[in-house]
Amino acid sequence: RITSNILTKYEKARILGFRALQLAMNAKSTLKNVKETDCLKIATLELYEKKIPLMIQRHLPDGIIENWYIDEMEIY
Repeated sequence: RITSNILTKYEKARILGFRALQLAMNAKSTLKNVKETDCLKIATLELYEKKIPLMIQRHLPDGIIENWYIDEMEIY
């Protein structure tokens, strides 16, 4: 892989928004015993525990596509 394993703020925003939408449409959370009812807070908890079942796809200028799983990324 060419790019770094650091999750950008744009990727973070997109993942949180997409996962919160999934949760709002009655998708099951990957966390156990969640007391929260706010979908965005649940998505944030899932992100920081690296339990979101999504993948980052980065398109590079030379046409190469890199795929990263969330559990491989560094989240700040």
